[in-house]
Amino acid sequence: MWIMPRTRGIKPTYGSTTTEPEARRNQWAHLVTDNAKGGAPVTIDQDVNIYVSEIDPKTALPFALREGRQLYFVCLEGTVTIGHKDGQAMLDTHEAAEVSGEQNLEVSAQERGAHCLIVEMAA
Repeated sequence: MWIMPRTRGIKPTYGSTTTEPEARRNQWAHLVTDNAKGGAPVTIDQDVNIYVSEIDPKTALPFALREGRQLYFVCLEGTVTIGHKDGQAMLDTHEAAEVSGEQNLEVSAQERGAHCLIVEMAA
C-alpha cells in the first residue's frame, strides 16, 4: 500500500512489522501512524492510521470515527457486518467500504470469523 507523504520532496518513510496473534485477536492492533504522533510500530509522514484485527465468529468490535475523519475498511477474510449511523453493511472476503463523519461503528464477524483492515485518515 502506498500513501502519499504530506510534504513533497522529502525522503520516504516506510516500514514493516509483525504482531503476535493475541495482539490482534478481537481487538484493533495499531500498525501505522503519523510520525508526528507516534504510538504504532510503523510511522510515516502522513495523518493516517492503519489497524488490523482477527475477529472470532459472532464477536463484535467497536471503532470510534472522530469528526473530520474518514476510513477505508477492507474485509480480508470472512464476513462482517458494519453497523454505522445510517444502518449496516455486510462485507465478504475482499470487499471494502468507505465511511466518513463522526460515528461509532460496530464491526461484527459472522459465522466464519473475519480478518479486517482499517485505514483511517483526515477527511
